Amino acid sequence: MYEIWLGMNIFYELALMYLPLLFVVFLVWAGLMIYAFQKKALWSRGIKGAIVGGIIATAIAFLAVPYITKSSLGELGYWFDYVTLIGVAAMYGAVAAALIWPLSSPKVR
Repeated sequence: MYEIWLGMNIFYELALMYLPLLFVVFLVWAGLMIYAFQKKALWSRGIKGAIVGGIIATAIAFLAVPYITKSSLGELGYWFDYVTLIGVAAMYGAVAAALIWPLSSPKVR
């Protein structure tokens, strides 16, 4: 139980540390959403591109995050290490999918 609590605290502290970056990403996403609404995008047809982009971003993040944190995949020895890495990579993928979705949605004819 301690590991789960520690993981939640780490995510919280990282979110606080990167709050300005999160705000900029939110503004970019809001701008993309406004752009997509103005062009009257077909949201259902753009989901495929968003999912593919999110999966690619997740895979890249899974391999890159240990390197960025000056670690390696070989140092993951405990199950919670893998869960944390998968969670972090999935969040990168979700953000990438959210940013790609408005761009991959075609315009209504």
